[in-house]
Amino acid sequence: MSESKPRLGLSAAALRPALPVVAVLCVLLALALAWIGFREWQDAQRSQALQASRDLAVQGTAQALKKQTKQLQDRLASVPVQAALAQGNLDAAANAIRTGWAHVESVELLPPDLETTYAALPGVGYGKLAVAEAALAANAPVARIAR
Repeated sequence: MSESKPRLGLSAAALRPALPVVAVLCVLLALALAWIGFREWQDAQRSQALQASRDLAVQGTAQALKKQTKQLQDRLASVPVQAALAQGNLDAAANAIRTGWAHVESVELLPPDLETTYAALPGVGYGKLAVAEAALAANAPVARIAR
């Protein structure tokens, strides 16, 4: 007793009129997949361009910061600044640093004990205090970027 497998009951001839519809659906699917692939490729190109721009901005900022830090070191080592610091006149030293330095908005020198700065927290700002502590620890000018 052999049992035959059930069949759909449709012959190949009955399915022939549906072939153009199936072909059109396949073409539409192929076009949709091609469009999705193209959009993915465009997105990848934009992402790479954005990363390159970001990297360029970071490099430019790092170079500018290095240049300004070097200029600060040179100004700190200058005779007028050293003379003002030897007298303990932090305001005169700050003015000597600021004089002739383009685009400098403010220069503030803090005493090395930082007691007055700690006492003025949070009004002074924790970022300023962190930079001052880092400069004291490094015994050199330190630059940070803050908002």
